[in-house]
Amino acid sequence: MFFLLYLDKNCAERLKRAGYKRLYRTDEPTPYDYYEFEGNEWSLGGQLTGEGTILAPSEVYERGLLLPTISDLMNWLVHHDYRFVINYNGNGYRVIVTDENEEEIKGKGGTLPYALTSIVEKLLLR
Repeated sequence: MFFLLYLDKNCAERLKRAGYKRLYRTDEPTPYDYYEFEGNEWSLGGQLTGEGTILAPSEVYERGLLLPTISDLMNWLVHHDYRFVINYNGNGYRVIVTDENEEEIKGKGGTLPYALTSIVEKLLLR
């Protein structure tokens, strides 16, 4: 299931610079979050109920970089009322978004995480 695939550090940094904020629990970590910290990738782990203990050391989520998932970006598009289509052409992915004015905005990338990063970044910076 590719929707749980998290973005790499490069994509996460681009989104952070563009002003991306996740939609839920913006101030607190969750057990299913992924972070980059000191050159390593971490899954925080723990019980998924929201009341469970996180297994990773606190410095990972306090000083690390949140690595959003593909689902996070797709949910961001839906939450902001964008309609979108994802196409794969054999060489890479293209995401075509239609905004409230029926304007089409396109993003592309060799992988789905890069294509979604491209489109969300464009939308945030416009």
